[in-house]
Amino acid sequence: PEKPDRSQLDAQINTLREQISKCHDKMGALKTKIDGIKEGRKGQGSATAAPRNKLIELRTELKGLYDEQNGIRTKLKALDAQRDAVRAQQKAIREKCQYVKVEDIDRAIDELENKMSHSSMSLNDEKKLVAQISDLRKSKTLVKELVESSGGAVDPAARETLQAQLKGVSEKIRALKDQEQEQRKIIDAIKAELGETKDEVPDLIKEKSNQWEIVKQCKETIGKLRDDFKKVEDEYWTKERAWRAKQKEERQKKWEASQEERKQRDIERKMRQLDEAGEPFDREVTTCEQLVSYLKTFTRAEAGPAQAATGSGVKTVDGMVVMNKKGGNDAEMDSWFTGTGGKKKGGKKKNKSEK
Repeated sequence: PEKPDRSQLDAQINTLREQISKCHDKMGALKTKIDGIKEGRKGQGSATAAPRNKLIELRTELKGLYDEQNGIRTKLKALDAQRDAVRAQQKAIREKCQYVKVEDIDRAIDELENKMSHSSMSLNDEKKLVAQISDLRKSKTLVKELVESSGGAVDPAARETLQAQLKGVSEKIRALKDQEQEQRKIIDAIKAELGETKDEVPDLIKEKSNQWEIVKQCKETIGKLRDDFKKVEDEYWTKERAWRAKQKEERQKKWEASQEERKQRDIERKMRQLDEAGEPFDREVTTCEQLVSYLKTFTRAEAGPAQAATGSGVKTVDGMVVMNKKGGNDAEMDSWFTGTGGKKKGGKKKNKSEK
């Protein structure tokens, strides 16, 4: 596998780092400018101190009024929710009962009881009235439970009171806003008299923030580039390790095959050496045979007693063998064991003296 080139990554990172360095330099210049503007305002702060303090007081009071306004609106929303719940309960009651108020049910029950007490009627009609009265009493219990579960009817006066409070708070807020605007005009007039130009600090701060955003983007880009390169590099090293492991395995197989071949050659060589070695102790046997053959040259056949006496005149004892005198051939053999005499060192000295 081909190793990824890191030089391109380094070049991109260096470019981004140069951009970050430029942004930091620009932010430093902007900070210096902002600090200079703020330092120049210190002399003007005393002139605008009074209207600024008044403005702070107005803002504090406005904050309290806004909180009160939100509280009133929350109460109104709760009353409206209760009213909607009551309306929904009344709608459900109308679907089940003829009357939606407990007072109406009591009035209807009284009318039926009065009619039954002061009028003559048949037994069937009286049973019908009794059944109607019983149904009305049951519906009275149901209506009462539904009204209680919905929180009761909404008091119109309570809602009107809350609306009046909300209106008063809103008027106070408008008045305080007018006062706030007046204080702002006073502060602007003081600044104009002191020759203060348009406030550049917000724009400078915004520009500084933009530079910081560029720095953040450059850092994020550097991190992304490094992560991408690391993925490519990790993939390369994974393939490289696999390739090296395969190469090692192949080398191991070759080494094992060579070792096996070497063992086989060693076995064959030893077999050849055993085949060429011959019989055991063959060399020793050959040496002994040569020695016996040589020693035989010093022996001769045994003669009778008379022949031995006349031939040599040497007395022999039974079992003894007379050795032959050394001849020319025997001298050559003797030289093998006795050696030849070397030259005498004194020969040259004698010749020198004679000269």
